[in-house]
Amino acid sequence: IGGGEGVVGPEGKHFLARFGMSGPGGCPVNPASDADLSGVSALRPPLVVKIVSAKVLHKSDGGGVMLHLKDGPAVADAIDSIASRYRNVPVDAYLVEEMAPPGVELVIGGIVDESFGPAILVGIGGVLI
Repeated sequence: IGGGEGVVGPEGKHFLARFGMSGPGGCPVNPASDADLSGVSALRPPLVVKIVSAKVLHKSDGGGVMLHLKDGPAVADAIDSIASRYRNVPVDAYLVEEMAPPGVELVIGGIVDESFGPAILVGIGGVLI
């Protein structure tokens, strides 16, 4: 779950879980400099770290995603690296997840426009979005 101005990061995962949809195991990490990484030890490597911010639309393009991390210290280094790239951006959290196996990424969205009415978006996700 990524995103622009809709359901973002951990909230999106919780929303989908209410409908029986699951994804890789993960945990949000507070962006504070003394962030608690204790939840990372329960995850199975390789891990990925993603910035969670409504201001960052294309995370991987700007270095907001770090892949193939093997442990807590690697996650901490990745968070530091991402934070240095996004110094002037409000960050809600960093999402640490187990890397998903290769597959097809999907984007799903919806809106009710005042003039047009309801609209649904379904398409290829990930870096192709």
